[in-house]
Amino acid sequence: MTEGRSWIRVAMFLCLSSAGLVAADIDSNGFIRTWLILGPYSQSYGDAPGITNIRKDYLTDGIVTEKTVLPGEGREVRTNFSIAASQRLLAESNAAMNPRGIPQWYKYTSPQDTIDHNAIFGTDVNDHVTYAANWLVNRTGEEIPDVRAGTGSDDSLQVILGADQEIVIVNSARGYGSAGQIQEWSNRFTIPAGRTRLLVKVFDRGGGSGFRLKFEDAQGALRSDRLEIRTDPYGECPFDVDVQADSWLREVTFRWPEVYPSVQVFEGGVAIASAGDAVQEIRLSGIFPGTHRYEIVADLLAFGPRCTPVPFTVDIVPAWPEGFACVASGTSVRFSWRNLEGYYEVVKIQEGGFDVPGIAFESNESAVLPAATPGPHRYALVCERAGFRGESFCDVRIEGEPVFRRGDVNASGAVDIADAIAGLDYLFAGKLVLCVDAIDSNNDAQIDIGDSIGLLGFLFASGPAPAPPGPDRCGADPDDGATIPIDAFPPCAYPSEMCPR
Repeated sequence: MTEGRSWIRVAMFLCLSSAGLVAADIDSNGFIRTWLILGPYSQSYGDAPGITNIRKDYLTDGIVTEKTVLPGEGREVRTNFSIAASQRLLAESNAAMNPRGIPQWYKYTSPQDTIDHNAIFGTDVNDHVTYAANWLVNRTGEEIPDVRAGTGSDDSLQVILGADQEIVIVNSARGYGSAGQIQEWSNRFTIPAGRTRLLVKVFDRGGGSGFRLKFEDAQGALRSDRLEIRTDPYGECPFDVDVQADSWLREVTFRWPEVYPSVQVFEGGVAIASAGDAVQEIRLSGIFPGTHRYEIVADLLAFGPRCTPVPFTVDIVPAWPEGFACVASGTSVRFSWRNLEGYYEVVKIQEGGFDVPGIAFESNESAVLPAATPGPHRYALVCERAGFRGESFCDVRIEGEPVFRRGDVNASGAVDIADAIAGLDYLFAGKLVLCVDAIDSNNDAQIDIGDSIGLLGFLFASGPAPAPPGPDRCGADPDDGATIPIDAFPPCAYPSEMCPR
């Protein structure tokens, strides 16, 4: 029974090993074990090609290059052998590699610290150049400075970090030595925050072929607590999107932490912007003020389903006027401000939430109130656009007692039939006047048709004159015979030029 259990344990170990679950992506000494392999490509420069030939591009199709290629498990690279430095794709015995004879990135996790090409190919391939790549994810959240790479190879070797930072180049016909052996250390460099592509090229003439690579800094070997190895260039759905709206510049910027083959922005079901491979930002410009509802969709193409749309609601709020000020001169008030928008749908002056009557707009950035009642006032400049409303406030104090001319309803400086008509318009049509007290010709503290009849009688039938201060002079309301408080009427805003002091 004990012997049977031992065989079970051995069988389980072998299964786990073959599934790649025992070998970690980075081993305890910092050697990277998991890679994407591309090749083997034929090359005619031998095992020590020279620095110039090592730096040539052996995978390009004329558009995709070593700088721009995005390695991913199962992704094809359609190398154009009339352009690339390689001549053809060489045969190997691994049925999982390069199906249909098209170069394809093949994921491989080595059971040891050395990446053995013969073990990958299933045979000894000669006169080849083979790529290895992966994606380094810096887990520290910040740059890792003063890093150096330790490498060993059979034979010549080039290591590129990011798009084009060459950190190792070795032109030498050699074997890669024993397990764990470092044949050279690179100069110091920095591993950026976030995700960075790592690309390795190995040249071979014959015999064994492969390489090993590790990173270390002042703290020692970089292991999986600080580095993560990924073999997919794209993130998974759903993904986080940071949205920044700039109402002043009329811009909305979308940023995301992963890369995708394509990302599109939709509004109202219509695609309005897109980003290509490896781009992590879309900026929309010239956006009209208002509420916008966007959807962000990442597309994983053949490597997964299209991501579920991620919805966002963005308000582009108009820029409201600045420098709103009010200055009193006698009983008049001058308002001034500076417009930040090209136009507003509504621009008005309010007090206590109500429109102030009698405002004369001298320009789109100034207005005049001819007469204001004595006392403190807080005015609001109200602007509206695209369904949004903005307010600015100013404070001013008007000195003196409010005065008016009884019967001069339209504040023309004279009492005539037009005033009787203006009083009727106020009573029956709801038209605004500057001083309600001017309508109340009999000073009974009520506005009714009798006021206009009395005023017509004064004008055309020798009837009694309007109550004090009367039609011939300006003055305050004396409150003679009032049955309710006279201040039940809104404060008078009689033009100062019609009642000079």
